[in-house]
Parts: sequence; structure tokens; C-alpha cells
Amino acid sequence: MKKMLAMMALCLTIAPAALAEVDLTGMSFDELVSLQAQLTAEAMSRPEWKEVEVPVGTYTVGQDIPAGTYSLKIKAGGMMASIQINGYETSHVLTEGDMVGKIDLKDGDQVDITISAVVFMPYAGLGF
Repeated sequence: MKKMLAMMALCLTIAPAALAEVDLTGMSFDELVSLQAQLTAEAMSRPEWKEVEVPVGTYTVGQDIPAGTYSLKIKAGGMMASIQINGYETSHVLTEGDMVGKIDLKDGDQVDITISAVVFMPYAGLGF
């Protein structure tokens, strides 16, 4: 009984700390960017996730983007985007309205996005 009461007391003291706001003002720019990448990767791994806009840049799968199978489209209002995976091994140029139906990304793959941001969505098959 004493152990159970001690555990309950511990949970009651830890729970408010877990819900406390995080003070980001003391973090450096690099720390904020790293935190944003970690949050994005975690959100993308959740079943509730529908899509995320990935800005222009170079990303490592398994570090910045979770490994998985995705559909890609250009961000809303974008005119053109270029996606290269592992250099020129796989290359896609998207224009307004285009979509890449299926891309498999494995840990360690390098994804380069240029010109405009790209929206990543979980691949849902052919839809029938």
C-alpha cells in the first residue's frame, strides 16, 4: 500500500511538469531548428498525421524525415519544385497540380528539395 501511495504521489508531481510550457527563448537558432526537425519527424510518425510541408533544403531520412512510403505534391501556391533522392538516382520535377504517387524512403537516403517546398503525405495506395 505504501508503495502504491508513493507511486501515485510521484505521478501527481511529474504530470504537471510534463504539461508545463517549454521556454524557447533561451535556445539558440540551431537548437530551435533541431527541435523543429524532431517535432516534425515525431508528428509524421503518428497515425493522425495527414501531411506536412517540407521546405527547401537537404534532409536525411531517419533523422529529418521518417523512413516510409509517401505521396508528394507541390505546396499550395507553388509553381515548381524539384526533388532528388540520393543525388540524381531518383529525380522529380513537380509543377502546379502534379503529384508523385509513391516514393519509398529508407534510412540514410538524402532528399534534396529545391525551388519550392513540397508536401509529404502518407502513401495510401491506389485508392480502390
